[in-house]
Amino acid sequence: MTGNKTKLRLFGNAAEAERELAANGPLSWAECLKHLGRSDAEVMHRIANGRVSKAVVLGGRPTMIEVAAIEGGGVDADEARVRAETAAGGSACRERFGPDENPRPFCETARRDARLAPAVAAHAKPSGSAALRIGFPHGGETPELRAAAADYVREWFGLDDDLRPFYGMARRDALLAPAVAAHAGLRLIGIPDLFEALVWSIIGQQITLGFAYAMKKRLVETYGEALPFETAPGEAPYRLFPRPERLAALTPDDLRPLQFSGRKAEYVIGIARMMEEGRLSKSSLAETSEEEAREALLAIRGVGAWTADYVGMKCLRRASAFPATDAGLHQALRSGLNLGRKPLPAEIVQAAAPWRGHEAYAVFYLWQTLLKTN
Repeated sequence: MTGNKTKLRLFGNAAEAERELAANGPLSWAECLKHLGRSDAEVMHRIANGRVSKAVVLGGRPTMIEVAAIEGGGVDADEARVRAETAAGGSACRERFGPDENPRPFCETARRDARLAPAVAAHAKPSGSAALRIGFPHGGETPELRAAAADYVREWFGLDDDLRPFYGMARRDALLAPAVAAHAGLRLIGIPDLFEALVWSIIGQQITLGFAYAMKKRLVETYGEALPFETAPGEAPYRLFPRPERLAALTPDDLRPLQFSGRKAEYVIGIARMMEEGRLSKSSLAETSEEEAREALLAIRGVGAWTADYVGMKCLRRASAFPATDAGLHQALRSGLNLGRKPLPAEIVQAAAPWRGHEAYAVFYLWQTLLKTN
């Protein structure tokens, strides 16, 4: 595997272990934290002192992990290149560097260019890509658990995604160039668990993001397993997302007090039963083509085009997954195209034509232009 190396260190009460994970292109921990901290109502992870804490199931075992950046990590040459090119109007880099060239010599050359030097000085740091570490704050780690945690974090933060082809395209796209310059190094942060991804997308259908977070919080606090780990005084226990077998035993009336509509309750319970009975799994979807997986999702009651594409993007990590009907995407296009109205389907198709093969990242970066940490 090619690309820059991002070290991901595993530490805990036992002897430290270190594993190096390949991150294709830049990784900005600050941008990842901004995205993860976009809502105070988020219940699936917590952020404090630059660390993300999360309850997860690894190898069938509930546990707690912490993810943080190792001091000294920062913006690398790829990220500086994206920001510097945008600051210089986009043309200076293309006059001297091809989009597929090794970016490492870029900073040294750019520092001698009057148009690029200020941006490189402002954004480039000599330390290279941010390094991450995983901790087990409540101990109990084993070699198997450490390996499972590394795999989980690699998928959660998309560390295997090669951002360079996407950035090469985005730097030439009027809609995307400002977004990748402002958020360079941000990874498409996913939802590794299929059941959680499906339930979250169904909750979010046709309601505001704030109300969706409130509904998810009620669901997790009511039916999610609380981990028996000590927390700070006054702090709620860490909880896992409700497991399919827990929700499969419910009736729609059980979810109505959580402000689920009758239909959404039926959809969630139906999907829980499919997964409990083995009729739906992430592994089976992963073995199919992108189109076959999408069709399989669309066959599920309650899953429409937006939900299928969102799950393809955030859970199955399909690069071409494109939630074209997403309200946030429409808002970003309305602003970026200077429209006084919702974009027409033909306008969406035209705007997205250059993104082919990178639709998921394009949409994810455009979403960042709308989000405000509350």
